[in-house]
Amino acid sequence: MLRLVIEDDEGKTTVVPLIRDEITIGRKDGNTIRLTEWNVSRRHARLLRTGENGRPTVLLEDLDSYNGVKLNGDRIHGRCTVQPGDLIQIGDYSLALRVDAPEEGDPKTRVDAPPSAIQKEMSEYQAELLPSDEHARMVVVSSNLAGETFHVDRREVIVGRIQDNDIVINHRSISRNHAKIIVQNGAFTIVDLMSSNGVRVNGDDYGTATLINGDIIELGHVKLRFCAPGDDYVFSRGDINDVEVEPDTSTFKLVIIALLLVGIAVGTFFIVRQLKQINQPNYRHAQAPITHLKPPAAVADIDEMLVEGRQHLALKAWAEATQAFDRVLLSEPNHKEAQALKDRALAEADNLKKALEINKEIEAKRWSDAEFLLSEFPSNSVYAAEVAQKRTLIEHGYARDELARGLALLEEGSISEAEHLHSALTLKPFAAEEATRLADEIKRQRTSEEPKKAPRRPTTKPKRVAKKEPKEASPSDTPPMVASPGEEYEPLVKDATRLFVAGQRIQAARLFERAHQIKPSAIEPNQRLCAIYQTLGRKDRAVYHCTLHWQKEQDPATKANLKRIVDELKQ
Repeated sequence: MLRLVIEDDEGKTTVVPLIRDEITIGRKDGNTIRLTEWNVSRRHARLLRTGENGRPTVLLEDLDSYNGVKLNGDRIHGRCTVQPGDLIQIGDYSLALRVDAPEEGDPKTRVDAPPSAIQKEMSEYQAELLPSDEHARMVVVSSNLAGETFHVDRREVIVGRIQDNDIVINHRSISRNHAKIIVQNGAFTIVDLMSSNGVRVNGDDYGTATLINGDIIELGHVKLRFCAPGDDYVFSRGDINDVEVEPDTSTFKLVIIALLLVGIAVGTFFIVRQLKQINQPNYRHAQAPITHLKPPAAVADIDEMLVEGRQHLALKAWAEATQAFDRVLLSEPNHKEAQALKDRALAEADNLKKALEINKEIEAKRWSDAEFLLSEFPSNSVYAAEVAQKRTLIEHGYARDELARGLALLEEGSISEAEHLHSALTLKPFAAEEATRLADEIKRQRTSEEPKKAPRRPTTKPKRVAKKEPKEASPSDTPPMVASPGEEYEPLVKDATRLFVAGQRIQAARLFERAHQIKPSAIEPNQRLCAIYQTLGRKDRAVYHCTLHWQKEQDPATKANLKRIVDELKQ
């Protein structure tokens, strides 16, 4: 029978029979095997059992996990075949397949074999003996255990502190199962088995490293010289090279006190946590998934989560960064740095939406809306430089469209409306040329009308043809500005936004005014009315709504820009 042996970083082992064709592994409830450490993804990996009963094949698949899945020290991609004795690493957990062979004379499958460490399983199935001329040695060159020699005489050798290992180095800095040495095609490779103090080769940290003759390997505070097959190196006292520095008495006392305090805090936390779990009304033990319960994140885990969050920030992965900082705040709610970084991630996610909205307005050539969004875009955003590159295009399109609209108003005879639009253009420094041209056209039309009116005044009342007013200013088409009883805020804002996008600004302004009466604390009506009244030349109303928007705005850059606009309007 195939079994899966699971071992955590504390050496606790669980054996699971592979009786299903598919087994999922992850941190989320609902997985067949649930591993609860933070470096395990919600759905991390999957084991698939295929083939006939006599010769089953087990496939291992990484389900796009963040930290990946390692097989014999190498990260896998897609699916790969797993053999009995292969080492699978998922977060802080080590897993391996074990085959329980039938005992001699007993047709039944042996199921009562006691579980052993994963590394012991590997030695039983894959650690073939090497020929004597291919044996390597590791000689201790640090003062602790100086001169002791360990032989690498199998194709796979496990090094660690406990007796189940092939090479036992009894030192407190060595993990229970610290490293594995693999011999393949004459090459010796050392793999770190998620040890506490890591593996260093010639002073550099490695997860996996190929060894050459004379390399100095550091396992915790023990240094060993690697002697390849054929090397006749002999240890001498002059070769001692220590890595362990004994602390002075005062430092040692401080460390002991700190450890006692941490132990008391952790013990208290577990007692409280267990009492809470027992008192929960839905607490049940029966039929629970296979779970390794781990203590909450310690200080080191918080630091790791902060590093993870900062990496997501650097990659502009705002949702992932927010999740990482949320995990920190779950462990330490008053963590100021995590809260500040989370706020930044949320702000930049919102800025990304604004930047995409600006792009949509540019594609639709709605230059007025694009210019409004551009003026409100935070200058301290990581997207500010990208958005600023489109400023010239937006301002040119805005100025051109506003000039065309002003000239169209003059053709319709709406000189006063054109003058309002001209006043709004003068507030935009980039539209100075268009404002001047529109002013010249207004002046020319005013001048051309004066001579026609002068000679007719003494005579009978002239028969005048009513000029066609623009559609926006028509009283029959313009909605009232006073909200009616029963009107709702959301529909008003939705209709007003539709009219605003369609260019019907007077109608939009009246609907936004009614929405403002219903919900004075809302920022959107003031935001839109601030922009609309500027384009219509209504400085009094523009000052009023821009001031309200400025008072409610939270973003410092946008707030400063609104203050500048209000000051210019008051001049």
